[in-house]
This record gives sequence, C-alpha cells and structure tokens, in this order.
Amino acid sequence: MTNRTIEPLPAGLKRVVAIKGITPLREEPAESAPLETQVLYGETLGIRAQVGAWYQASVEFSGFCHTGYVRIEDVAEPPGEATHRVQAHVAQIVSAPSLKALHVEMLSRGSLLRVIGETEEHFRVWPRGWVFKEHAGDLAHKEADFVDTMASFAGTPYIWGGRSTLGQDCSGMIQLALSLCGLESPRAMSDMSEHLGRKLEPDEPLRRGDFLFYSAHCVMALDQERVLHGNGRLGYISVEDRETLHRRMTEYRGYPLIARRRLQP
Repeated sequence: MTNRTIEPLPAGLKRVVAIKGITPLREEPAESAPLETQVLYGETLGIRAQVGAWYQASVEFSGFCHTGYVRIEDVAEPPGEATHRVQAHVAQIVSAPSLKALHVEMLSRGSLLRVIGETEEHFRVWPRGWVFKEHAGDLAHKEADFVDTMASFAGTPYIWGGRSTLGQDCSGMIQLALSLCGLESPRAMSDMSEHLGRKLEPDEPLRRGDFLFYSAHCVMALDQERVLHGNGRLGYISVEDRETLHRRMTEYRGYPLIARRRLQP
C-alpha cells in the first residue's frame, strides 16, 4: 500500500460509488495487479482519469487518500446519499425479494445501501437487487466497543489489501472495526503507527484495545497475554499468545516493534 497521500479526497473530482460487492482498488489497471485496498459497496471514490476500461480513482480514509484503479463497470454515479448500512457479518444482494432468488453480490458488514423500495422482509436497493431487512440497519448506528467488534472478525480469511468481513489484512481489520464504531482511522499500517490515537510511554503497561506496530505487521491486544491479528501464517484473523507472536516477529522475521499506541485517553 504505497499509492497514498496525506490529503482528503480532493474537491472537484467526479464522485462515484462502488456497486460491486467488494470493489478492488488495484495498483495498476489490470486484473492481475496487487490490491492497493478494497472499497466496500456504496463507498465513495473520486475519479482522476480514465485508462481504457479502468478509472484511476481515489478513496479517502481519515485524511489519507489512496489512489489506484477500478473497473468502470464496478462504479456508478449514485442518485442520492446512502440510507442504510449492512450490519450483518455478511449479507447478499439477491435478484428478487424471495428466499430462492438468484445471488447478485456478497456484501461486507459496513457496506452502504441506497434503499429505493421495500417489501415486508426485503429492501430494494439501488442500482439493482434486494437485501434482507434483517441484514441492514440505520445509517447512524455505531457499534459500542471496537475491541468486541474486532474480535468478531476472528476466523475471517486473510487477504492482502482486504478490509471487509469477507477477507482482510492486519491493518484492514483495524480500520474496518474502528469505522463500524464511528471512529476515524488511516488505512495503511505505517500511517496508523504514527497517527492512530496516542503513543504509549515506555513505562505504560499494555491494556485491552492497545495496538502494537511492528515494521511490517500490526496487532491489537485483547489483554496482557493475547493479541488479535491478521495471521498471514495461518491465513485468517486469529488470537495468539502475545509473547509467541513477539518472538516470531522480532527473532525469526526480523520485524522490530516500532510503536505502541492507545486509542482511548
């Protein structure tokens, strides 16, 4: 994740929203290019240029602008503002308000919906399809505890560049959980290590919800002994003994601990 600048999404750019369940923002205009990050359904991007069947586009996280490429067919100009947010861990858009309807898209928790109709059990969403009402909630809803929210991601597959409940990396796990709680956070680990919350003093003991940043990895403390992180060795979000992880990071992989930070006062 290197295609970022410390600026909000610039004014004057054409605004579109992602209309693919999980929209890849790629480093180059090619399906085989690495992910810069993911954009959730309904989130806003600013268009900078067109390159064939791709847009060069930017998405902003807490004042940090990430730029990459999205397929033109994966975004569209919305008819208005989002009205609801997906609250289920994973939801789906289906072709009709029926249990047996065809699957259209899989949605991550936190995806934004523009509801344009409803039945007793379903919302009709723009630009196409239906979502179970039980899977969506008020746009203003915020989760109460970011640690519990992050812990609910345990078992989610590890995907480099991912920040959805269908797949996430170490910093994507943190950014998504904080956003579901209404808390601002950069997307990239290097930015989090300098700007997220406050730096812990050397003599401050670790406590629940603190973040540890190694030179190439980040984790959240569940307590003094355990951490939660995007475990690239196992391939999913997992809980691990803190000392075991620390030894692996510093002694075997050569990733020094570079920062400890606390979101709360």
